[in-house]
Amino acid sequence: MDIIFTDKACPPKGHYHQAVRHNGILYISGILGIAPDGKPVTSGMVGEAEQILNNLAAILEAGGSAPNKVLKVTVYISDLDNAAEFNKIYSKFFGEHKCARSFIQVKKLSYGLHLEIDAIAISE
Repeated sequence: MDIIFTDKACPPKGHYHQAVRHNGILYISGILGIAPDGKPVTSGMVGEAEQILNNLAAILEAGGSAPNKVLKVTVYISDLDNAAEFNKIYSKFFGEHKCARSFIQVKKLSYGLHLEIDAIAISE
């Protein structure tokens, strides 16, 4: 198992790694709207989504992967009323690539944030 870390994404704030790679698969931990300097984004759901996807891109790159190699994403959102707006940002990030995805409304996320995303990707 390989440990993946990049300083271009939010640092782990607990007992976990940003990602691990095993047998060519990259398992990415839950990503919040937290900047690489460790500070949560305070500009609402849109700003969080953009930061999360920036963090995801950095972790994918560090793990030898890319957005078009993502197999599965799980999105945790505190308010499904924001789903359409989130989907605009998400689809722009992934372009033509469509992976498997789960979309789950949750009551509360860490630091009072609105979104969290985890992912599984091919890593070569």
